[in-house]
Amino acid sequence: HNYWIEKKEVYSGGKKLNVNPKTFSIFEKNNNYGKDDRNIYYISSVAEEEGKILKDADVKTFVILNNLYSKDSKNVYLDYNQYVEKLEGTDAKTFILLNEKYAKDKNAVYYNGQKIENANPKSFEIISDEIGKDKNRVYKQDKILGDIEFSFFDTENIYQDKLKNPEKYKVEVDAKTFRKLKASEEINGYYALDKNRGYYIESANSPGYLEGTAKVIYLNELNVANVNLLNPFYIKDDKKVYCLGFEVEYADAKTFKVKNNYSSEAEDKNNKYEYCKIVKK
Repeated sequence: HNYWIEKKEVYSGGKKLNVNPKTFSIFEKNNNYGKDDRNIYYISSVAEEEGKILKDADVKTFVILNNLYSKDSKNVYLDYNQYVEKLEGTDAKTFILLNEKYAKDKNAVYYNGQKIENANPKSFEIISDEIGKDKNRVYKQDKILGDIEFSFFDTENIYQDKLKNPEKYKVEVDAKTFRKLKASEEINGYYALDKNRGYYIESANSPGYLEGTAKVIYLNELNVANVNLLNPFYIKDDKKVYCLGFEVEYADAKTFKVKNNYSSEAEDKNNKYEYCKIVKK
């Protein structure tokens, strides 16, 4: 714990705290927080410092929601792991968690403490850890899915072209028909569909995943009217087969079949496949 009691005194960061040791306790959900009958205290799990009073926090109604959010009867608080601040503009009474990072109140939706502009809290629903949607849009984290994205891997020419011609890089995602396709389990990500195309959305388990940059692959050529989700690796239509979002070269869609509901092994009339590649003819 970041707090400890010794000889009827409470210590944090190597210093004795001016707290009431008789009423002091640590919050089980997040032991960065402690309280007595007068105040809520916070100590960073990163910086070695003594516990600080969380100003204006109401001891009687203060609750830890998860490692990111906490609230009392009047305010919502955001834990940055080095300091805590009020999440301004929130309605504490109606503020609820949707998952570990998405939350909402009667007025807005938040991702990782960031307000999602124009998101509709009444119709907002969770698709996966980092994907949500309302009646109008689909969101990746706190941004609209399909909007222009800048990547660390963009060349200077592509970066400048994105600045000059943003519409060229936008994708129209239909919120009304957007849905996740369920498979036996998620391995590296999952497939989704709307009326326009297919999508492959990486999960945190993907080898190519970077924290905060979940990759979305747009399957623009997938025939959404004739889709067969085979397992978490493979999806096909009447002409093509895809594995983890990428087209499987030389695969015969008509005869392509998987070994079981979770394996990367598959075959068609011409070849055998494993982990998205031909392994034996």
